[in-house]
Amino acid sequence: MKVSAREKIIESAYRLFYRQGLRATQVDQVIQESEVAKRTFYKHFPSKQDVVMDALQERHQRWMQWFTNRVEALNAPGKERVLGIFDALREWFDDPEFRGCAFLNVTAEIYDAQEPERELARRHKQDMDEKVAQWLKEAGVEDESLARQIGVLIDGAIIRAQCFGDADYAQTARALCAAILRA
Repeated sequence: MKVSAREKIIESAYRLFYRQGLRATQVDQVIQESEVAKRTFYKHFPSKQDVVMDALQERHQRWMQWFTNRVEALNAPGKERVLGIFDALREWFDDPEFRGCAFLNVTAEIYDAQEPERELARRHKQDMDEKVAQWLKEAGVEDESLARQIGVLIDGAIIRAQCFGDADYAQTARALCAAILRA
């Protein structure tokens, strides 16, 4: 299957932005890695922000799909499925390409809360909370604030794993989540 120039650009931007960060990645790097002409790049993406937004959208879709599939593949019943979140995170943290959450990284780079990249980061976190809320509801847990609390555990584990290079923070967060679910 032939990959379009647009897809090649998004794929290259996706990898570079996650590996290096938004500000450190120059448009010329994206052009070079995607092996398209500068003119082709600008035909599809009039600005760097345009390619950033599309690459982040791609990141969101792929990561949410992986996350959902991975947790559900554990086939754990009830509250164990919720705890499986942290087993999936552990796998991610062990990946040599792990560079933390692309959306938390964006919020560290983009200070203005009104910027569209920050809005996309907020939507990503809201979608995560909604997915956790769904799994909680399926487990018979109706506390609406609990998904948000678990979201904090997820983000804390991600940041700690990124900061310390220690995948065991997934298990630490899992233990905290188990205590919350028992309470």
